[in-house]
Amino acid sequence: ESTIAMQTEKQLSPSAVEKELRPRTEATMIAAMTAFQGLYDVQKDQEYKINVLVCPSDEDQVDGQVLGDTDIFCHVGLLPPLRLEMVKLEVAGLPRHNAAAKDSAWVRERKAIYDRMAPDMEEVILMDPVTRQLLEGSQTNFYVIQDGAVYTAEEGILKGTVRSLVLEVCAENGIPVKLLPPTLEDVDKWQGCFISSTSRLVLGAKSLEYLDPETKETMIRPFPLHPVLDEIMTAVRNSVVGKSTEVFK
Repeated sequence: ESTIAMQTEKQLSPSAVEKELRPRTEATMIAAMTAFQGLYDVQKDQEYKINVLVCPSDEDQVDGQVLGDTDIFCHVGLLPPLRLEMVKLEVAGLPRHNAAAKDSAWVRERKAIYDRMAPDMEEVILMDPVTRQLLEGSQTNFYVIQDGAVYTAEEGILKGTVRSLVLEVCAENGIPVKLLPPTLEDVDKWQGCFISSTSRLVLGAKSLEYLDPETKETMIRPFPLHPVLDEIMTAVRNSVVGKSTEVFK
């Protein structure tokens, strides 16, 4: 919704998006999945990574539709099995210019970040160089566990769907949440940190690599698996299964 509003300067209501985009999106996804399965031999229990792009169309406006002048594209790929192991994170890169939208411009911008990543690094965390606030990952949301509470930025980020589930399961399980961006200044106080995205769900960090602001030396902060993180990972996986909607058989 935010991407369409940015590109077309339309004032969109959730009801208009739901009414017009949902049936067209589902039809596009079904067509893409049918074509994919016709081309490739895949296992019955295989999961897929589906990317949907909504963009302005060159065609004329369809009468009676707010979003009639948009095209919907769908790309289907194989989704690797969900991992349970903890991963390595690195602080690198600046916050995005337009964090509220997942647009193609950001895909191009983050390529330079990926080119510098070590092969065993799972994700880079973007930091404001002035405040040293850690806002989000290049393709994930970022969280810190400190004093038994979960800290995560509320502003200047793209609020992913799995982030909503993380906040939901925290509320359901009595885990305190502070909607504040964690800062690198407090890294020694952290009990753990983790990332979330649709393809990863929740992954805990076994280490965070960053540059010391004074010495410019590379520092590595290790983390054990924290009980709060373990509880969140399990609850989010269960929530995803419970909330799944069948679109394609």
